[in-house]
Amino acid sequence: MAEYAEITSISMLTSFSEPEETTISSKTRYMSKVVVAGASGNLGPSIIDQLLKNGFDVTVLSRQSSSHIFPEGVKVRHVDYTSRDSLCSALAGKNAVVSALPTHALDCQTLLIEAAVAAGVQRFIPSEFGSDTTNPNCALLPLFQNKILAHEMLKEKATQCGLSYTIIYTGPFLDWGMKHGFMNIKGKFIDLYNNGDQIFSTTTLPSIGRAVCGVLMKPIETRNRVVRVHDIATTQKRILSMAKRVTGPYGWMVNKPSIEDMLSNSFTAYWQGMQDVDTTAGFIAAASWGRGYGGVFEQTDNELLGIPMMSEDVLRGLIHFLWEQ
Repeated sequence: MAEYAEITSISMLTSFSEPEETTISSKTRYMSKVVVAGASGNLGPSIIDQLLKNGFDVTVLSRQSSSHIFPEGVKVRHVDYTSRDSLCSALAGKNAVVSALPTHALDCQTLLIEAAVAAGVQRFIPSEFGSDTTNPNCALLPLFQNKILAHEMLKEKATQCGLSYTIIYTGPFLDWGMKHGFMNIKGKFIDLYNNGDQIFSTTTLPSIGRAVCGVLMKPIETRNRVVRVHDIATTQKRILSMAKRVTGPYGWMVNKPSIEDMLSNSFTAYWQGMQDVDTTAGFIAAASWGRGYGGVFEQTDNELLGIPMMSEDVLRGLIHFLWEQ
């Protein structure tokens, strides 16, 4: 089918709907030397890929015990995330820090911010990718408290020193979510939260990487503020309908969990001291698909950051690619 023609390999998945070349010369780009923390997680590789494609000088922070192999062209600094001096040394001479640290490692982010201030870093992009924690209901969920603390810390630092910040909200990761999150497309399984009718903003990993590049290429326009991007605003039910056209309608297992029940169970488990995947599931579901939690962005910064909207044909192509993978 014609709409699937351009999505035939892993490398092409990272560049579908790629906008025109946006590389800016080192003479005009303000923040060319970038450090990425959490570079080997779910999001880090896509951020690195887009930074390299756009000509940034990329350094990744890696734990001293890690043997992870990073792409050619990336500088690697082994650090102790519990040592301010170790982090400060790695950040010296850099323009920006992008934190893609996972939720369970966000305790490290406070020290990383302090080290960025001490090293004279100009821009910090914290690990806020995902749900919009400026929404009052979302802000009450325990899962996001470390992110909110980092946001408040950055706002305070921005009034005291030369460190500025940008918060990037993206909604759930679309491509990752269709493989490992709300859907398992290869296994023909999906969770339709509250029947799957809620419209939500969602973004692919490559587009998140492009958003990071857009922020660093437009430091004045994105200084000390929140930006919101999405590839598409749709429903889980619509995604399932499109998936059935690609995979065939039979053999799908459709679960319809209640967000209210999940949220109640998550709070109960959390107050009992549990913080495992099952405990956080209700918080994630509420933030992404619960009514009143800010899961759909009424306004976005796509145009500012050079992120084109995804058509349904391209979404179908992505579904087909993931199914054939």
